Formats: sequence, structure tokens, C-alpha cells
Amino acid sequence: MDKSLTPLIAVLAAVVFLTVIVLNSDLASRELGGSPVVEERKAHEVGIMPAERSLILSRDPGHGRVQTIFPTSKMMARVVKLLSEQREAEAEDVLRTILVLEPENMKALSLLGGLLYYAGRYEEADFIFKRQTQISPSAHLVYNRLSSSQCKQGRYDEAVKSGELAFSMDPDSAEIALNLAGLYSLTGKKDIALIHFKKAYEGFGSLILPLSHDRAFDNIRDTREFREIMIAAQSELDTHGEPAEME
Repeated sequence: MDKSLTPLIAVLAAVVFLTVIVLNSDLASRELGGSPVVEERKAHEVGIMPAERSLILSRDPGHGRVQTIFPTSKMMARVVKLLSEQREAEAEDVLRTILVLEPENMKALSLLGGLLYYAGRYEEADFIFKRQTQISPSAHLVYNRLSSSQCKQGRYDEAVKSGELAFSMDPDSAEIALNLAGLYSLTGKKDIALIHFKKAYEGFGSLILPLSHDRAFDNIRDTREFREIMIAAQSELDTHGEPAEME
């Protein structure tokens, strides 16, 4: 079977087997006042966004019935479990199924984009990240991830543009500053790269030490400014011990 059909088949199965009628028209009129109901819960388990829809109740105007649809929050929990078991292909199928049901589910898009990125499927990741920017134009970290993906493809001009856009939205982000430092280092703009690298250090503290090993910083590694930052970061580590894990 063509693997690309798997998400569609899963959707059809969900519709056939997981959609059930829970209230008849009399009960709907009594409890819902004849109006459609959409209940959104504050779901914090398994990393679900606060606005994640966990239960959908919709009234069928033709039959006066209320149907409940299998909650995508359970599917997201399944994705988290699959990823923890390193079953990425299965997780991807479930994520694509969720996105057929909820095309603007930002949590699912983020997980799918990240999965594609770390699998080296950068063009596909681009598509997902761009979709996220269409849904949420102010999502600065999405532009930063798009920038990283473009950089991996050697599309440095586009990567810098996306990175600078992210930086304009959140100039205090150490993550964005680090990305721009690498980009400007790769493109030979050492002065700008060092400015951003210093800003990244101010945000990350001693955590900059392992991050600095990325080959993107090779062009600035031998500069006095880079060495001074490394010395300061090492001194901070020696003083305070092991760096705290990044959130």
C-alpha cells in the first residue's frame, strides 16, 4: 500500500469507527438549548497548547443530533509516545492525520516540522514552517526555524531574511541571536556574527559552551572576541557548576 495514503485511511477509519451519536434531538434541545457547542479545555498534559480543542460537539442541522468526534488531544498523546519510542514514521502518519482533521493545529505543525527538520527533509520542513507563519504571522520562533532550515539548504540570503524578521519581533531571544551569529559567520560577516554571538551568550550563559561547537562558528572561532566569550562562559561554569538544562 502506498504509504502516502496511510493518513487518509486513518482519517476514514476515525470517521467510521470513532464518531458516535451521543445525544438525540430532545436531549440536545434540553441541555444545549438547540445551539451548537464547542467545548475547549485547558489541556496541559502531554504538552498540548492551552487552546487545543479536546472535545468537539457539533449539531447536525439535518437530524437535530449532536455528535462527538474523537478528540485530537488523544492523538497528540499518541504522537508523544511514538516519538519517545523513536517511532518517527508512525508519529508522522498520526500528525498528518491530525492535520487533515485540524489543518491549523499549531502543535501538530510544530512537531511535524521539527520531525522533518531533524530527519534532514528540509524542503518539506520549509513547507510546514511557512504554513505556520501564514496561520500566525507573529510567531517569531517559527521564522527562526524556517531560517535554520533554509540555512541547511545553503539558501543563506533567504535564511538571513527570515532570521532578521524573527529578530525584529523578539530582539531579546538568545536562540534567534545564536542562529543569526551562525548565519553571519557562514557568510563571512564576522563583526555582525560576533555581535549576535555575544548576545546569545548573554542569554544562554555557560550553555553557550556546547552550542559553540557548531561548525557554523568556525569562521569566528579564532577571533579575540569569540575566545573572550568562551573564557567568560567557562569561568561562569566553573563558578556555578553544571549549567541548567535549557527549557
